[in-house]
Amino acid sequence: MEMIIISLCLATILALLLLKQFLNRTYTAKVNLPPSPWRVPVIGNLHQLSLHPHRSLRSLSHRYGPLMLLHFGRVPVLVVSSSDVAHDLMKTHDLKVANRPQLKVVEKIFNGGREMVFSPYGEYWRQIKSVCIVNLLNKKKVQSFEKVREEEISEMMERVEKASSDSSPLNLSELLLTLTSDVTSRVSLGRKYSKEESMSDFKIQMRKITELVGGFPVGEYIPCLAWIDKLRGVDEKAEEVSKAFGDLMEKVLQEHLDATDKPTLDFVDVLLSLERHERNGVQIRRSDIKFLILDMFLAGTETTYALLEWIMTELIRHPECMKKLQDEIRAKATKLILYISEEDVEDMKYLKAVVKEVLRLHPPLPLLVPRELSEDIKLKGYDIAAGTQVICFVLLLCSF
Repeated sequence: MEMIIISLCLATILALLLLKQFLNRTYTAKVNLPPSPWRVPVIGNLHQLSLHPHRSLRSLSHRYGPLMLLHFGRVPVLVVSSSDVAHDLMKTHDLKVANRPQLKVVEKIFNGGREMVFSPYGEYWRQIKSVCIVNLLNKKKVQSFEKVREEEISEMMERVEKASSDSSPLNLSELLLTLTSDVTSRVSLGRKYSKEESMSDFKIQMRKITELVGGFPVGEYIPCLAWIDKLRGVDEKAEEVSKAFGDLMEKVLQEHLDATDKPTLDFVDVLLSLERHERNGVQIRRSDIKFLILDMFLAGTETTYALLEWIMTELIRHPECMKKLQDEIRAKATKLILYISEEDVEDMKYLKAVVKEVLRLHPPLPLLVPRELSEDIKLKGYDIAAGTQVICFVLLLCSF
């Protein structure tokens, strides 16, 4: 009797699997899907990714074209590697591709996704985006911080000059990272913390956050392997780093609240004022402010630092370009005027060309942060289903 029941169960399971395969084939025949490499059951195309995903994706894109459909476990992923396709996607279907994938590790680190990068598209996102642009990122505000940038660059040059006169070695990478973090700190927090122990802790937490967000959460794509994330302690690490960062930012916020008679208001002061006033039905909480600051640091520090480091690397690799750039700079810096202002930079065409070319060759993020389709769309004749994650391959978008 038991053997009959077991046989019936196995036959039922087999029949259901065959039915599912048949229905999938019928559905696939009706829709026009983008080119896709062969995939393995359960893991999809994950076996085709190396430790450097952008290199693997570049190879696959050259083979399957500018619009390629992969499967990371159970999740369909659309890889866009053509500027023409990316333009069509972002312009025609901008609202349908405005959301980010809701990953558990992101929700644990970023306060449930209530900051600007991972917040779902809606009224809250529109309001915090408006706050950031009006109070920090618009052209007038950026120009008003010119003095801050000039002071920090002058301080960096003094360090370089001192090291040169002493014939002592200088870690340029560390120097550039300090420069970008000091500028971002003064602009957003009102002062720099680089010489304080708390800033060292802050950099450590930022590095941990970058590693966690940039990692691969196996359980999100292959639920049956979620135990791997538990073994790696992903959730515990995310909660730990979120709390540590929140505690550091609480000290900064309290410092701003205790300050009196400030001549000018910085970004944190503006956010704290919004905490007390509802804006178009949206209330910004204290915890939201902490992770909005994190957004500004991650976007303003890591990307700028990476670009500066690549510029120096490429100039060393191409001495003829370095000499040409040096000649342009020396033409501006005379014996009477040793310092070059941002106004002078406007006329330096070769410097601008160098920056743009390095950005093209080495974008700070070779792969943009994934987006997720909220509705089915038709793109270049292909049918793309809702729930598909979309990755724009910037490295190939910038290539000729």
